[in-house]
Amino acid sequence: MRPTRHGRAPLTIPAVVALAATILLLPASVGAGQARERSGIHAPVSARELGVTYGPYLGKRCRHADYCHCDLIGIDLVLSRRATRVVAELGGERIALRTPGKHNGILHRDWVGNFTHPDLHHHRSARGSHLIYVPVGLHVHFADGHRATTYLPRVLISSGWG
Repeated sequence: MRPTRHGRAPLTIPAVVALAATILLLPASVGAGQARERSGIHAPVSARELGVTYGPYLGKRCRHADYCHCDLIGIDLVLSRRATRVVAELGGERIALRTPGKHNGILHRDWVGNFTHPDLHHHRSARGSHLIYVPVGLHVHFADGHRATTYLPRVLISSGWG
């Protein structure tokens, strides 16, 4: 590419996409946190700060012995305060949970759902073990209008559901 009169080459489409992805992935502490707080969206918090009192419980709901080929993973979690919407992420799949869930059945606090096609091929169990831990993201819209997000890097997928 030829440089512009300012001595720099114009940005290509892949360069613009890469730059946009970098900006979106910056941590909240790099200036975005203040804007998020003003909009009611807060920087990522821990599960305890989010108010998770149970879970998230993940359970394999298929008959495959291999977790990586299971196409149905259930999720259940309980929050300490009312929420109007909960979205969970696992293996590249993002789902809206429904309430009441299966744990205690309290409307707007107990949430449940099923991941139908999570990509778990790059997650392997530890050598000699059938335990598999996966990262899970939670996005919660609370009844008071606030929103919060958390990312849990190691959540156990249990071998069964219910």
